[in-house]
Amino acid sequence: MLPSDKALGVIWDVNEDKIKFKVKLSDKPLTRRGILSIVSSIFDPLGLVSPVTLRAKLLYSTYAKRSGWDEQIPQECHDQWKSWVKNLPCLENLSVNRCFLRDVQHVKNVQLHIFSDGSELGYGACAYLRVVDENDRTTCSLVMGKQSLAPIKQVSIPRLELSGAVTACRLYDIFVR
Repeated sequence: MLPSDKALGVIWDVNEDKIKFKVKLSDKPLTRRGILSIVSSIFDPLGLVSPVTLRAKLLYSTYAKRSGWDEQIPQECHDQWKSWVKNLPCLENLSVNRCFLRDVQHVKNVQLHIFSDGSELGYGACAYLRVVDENDRTTCSLVMGKQSLAPIKQVSIPRLELSGAVTACRLYDIFVR
């Protein structure tokens, strides 16, 4: 039985050939510094858990402007933050196949689909690999995602949609190279 190993900074379960996530929660104070430390400790270079980290970044951004680095966050944010931290260990149950063509025998068609979106809260893009085999069985796999919060200075929704499209083009460039 082979142990888990790290590959490109993420945990690779060699036995199952899957990428997994490890969450190390340390007891940090409910300050901007402590919260940013916890959010930054989730290493996700492929953006596979972006929806989870985006929620924390949104929570962080709501009170980041109102308090100093070592001041306690406002009381009304405590419950939301504690709820997010409480659910964080669930990431350890998530695993993603490292190989996208694992169960496909003879590939007939491969397509890369990239989607983007923007809203008043943020924007992002994701890339999926669609594979069709000789028996016309189709599999789709999330390959990569990228998200960002909307800038502090308010910008229009069309501008944020455009930022999402630019992010999608950058994802495409990564795959073309």
